[in-house]
Amino acid sequence: MEIVKPKARPSSESTVRLAVLGHGGRDSVHEVADRIRSIVKEVPRLKIICEDFSAESSLEYLDADLALVLGGDGTVLRVSRRMGQNPTPILGVNLGRLGFLTEISPESLSLALEDLARGDYRIDELMTLECRLYRDGRPEPDLVLRALNDVVLRAAPPFKLLDIDLLIDGRPAARYRSDGLIIATAAGSTAHNLSAGGPILCPEALMVVITPIAPHTLTQRPLVDDARKTYRLSIEGPNTPTVLVVDGHEDLPIFPSDIVEVVRGQPSLPVVRTSASHFYGNLSEKLGWGSYLPGDRGGRN
Repeated sequence: MEIVKPKARPSSESTVRLAVLGHGGRDSVHEVADRIRSIVKEVPRLKIICEDFSAESSLEYLDADLALVLGGDGTVLRVSRRMGQNPTPILGVNLGRLGFLTEISPESLSLALEDLARGDYRIDELMTLECRLYRDGRPEPDLVLRALNDVVLRAAPPFKLLDIDLLIDGRPAARYRSDGLIIATAAGSTAHNLSAGGPILCPEALMVVITPIAPHTLTQRPLVDDARKTYRLSIEGPNTPTVLVVDGHEDLPIFPSDIVEVVRGQPSLPVVRTSASHFYGNLSEKLGWGSYLPGDRGGRN
């Protein structure tokens, strides 16, 4: 696969060209877009060159330096897919509930946009996954999908327990007897992986988390591993309906003769970090990480 070079960052003296993107079916998106237009008029070296509030149009050749994405984490996932192999650096403005991919709150917009105008920001690269589906033992993949959060094999109706074999770099690693198996990126570690009991990773870490869903054993725990490896999944047993889910979408049926292969993807997704971005603060604020339990004053008797 051709590796696409990231777009060049504008110099501190040049005008930063912005795209404003979001789901047009939400009133809050248009309200925040209005605020952005008002702020940009007052801030030098910022210019909105395009707005797109559709759900399907291609964003692969977006002619902007940075993209402001208005919505929740699901909106960022959809926008990243629409950007294809030529992603524009994303600054997510959170209009959803949790929001780990959309770190900026609407209340922080003025500060964040001023940071952009001054060049006071950095661009981090979030690792993606490439998921290859091989049907019936064929040597070439029938389908190749890209994931920013996770690749999941899970039971389908009537929801029988699965036996999932995992090979790492061609060698048998484990058989999971569970309701499914998650392979998550570091950025996706706060999504399905977290709800299944997996660990949280710093979003920029070049690691994957392999987490079973409701394992029927006391010994199988989540595994953090090097993302440079190749992971192959297959299902044992003829009567175990299974689906492949990529970033919460697809729901492709998987059969015992199929192989699901997961490797580090290209390109990565560039995301903008301003002074208002604070991953660990988000963990504390949104998930209560590091906070005292109710009734705990933090001391010992």
